Amino acid sequence: MKILKIFSVFALFLISLMALSGIANALNVTIDEVKLDNDVLSASSTNKVLDLERDQELDVKVRITAQETQDNAQIEVNIRGYDHDDLIEDITDTFDVKKGVSYIKRLKLPLRERLDQDRYKLRVRVEDRDGNTVQETYELEIDTQRHDLQIRDVVMICR
Repeated sequence: MKILKIFSVFALFLISLMALSGIANALNVTIDEVKLDNDVLSASSTNKVLDLERDQELDVKVRITAQETQDNAQIEVNIRGYDHDDLIEDITDTFDVKKGVSYIKRLKLPLRERLDQDRYKLRVRVEDRDGNTVQETYELEIDTQRHDLQIRDVVMICR
């Protein structure tokens, strides 16, 4: 019985220690603002993206503030749910952040030719080398040209 109590206390100590080490390793940045083609996005409502031309690139500016000094951070933006092989995403090079300093990073999202008019989610993720992550999701309603026709090839038959 005494051994069981000692083991319980030791197990509780180990679990507490692991929880504290997990908190110490968390990525401690905030995503302050995300702009898509100079329009500030809201995480709490649907953002309309109007009159886009297919095959253009969308400029994404992400402003983050570091709460702690950390090395090897990266910012990734992506749109998932696009039903083709070519991905809609971009990622920065690694960079170090210093406590209390804000950083603005520019990324480019290719607006694919076969992208449908629909609702998509833009995910903005700040991650470090150890996999600690801070993420924000923005609902986008994308309005592109509806019946865009492209002639890719012409075959002529002479008789």
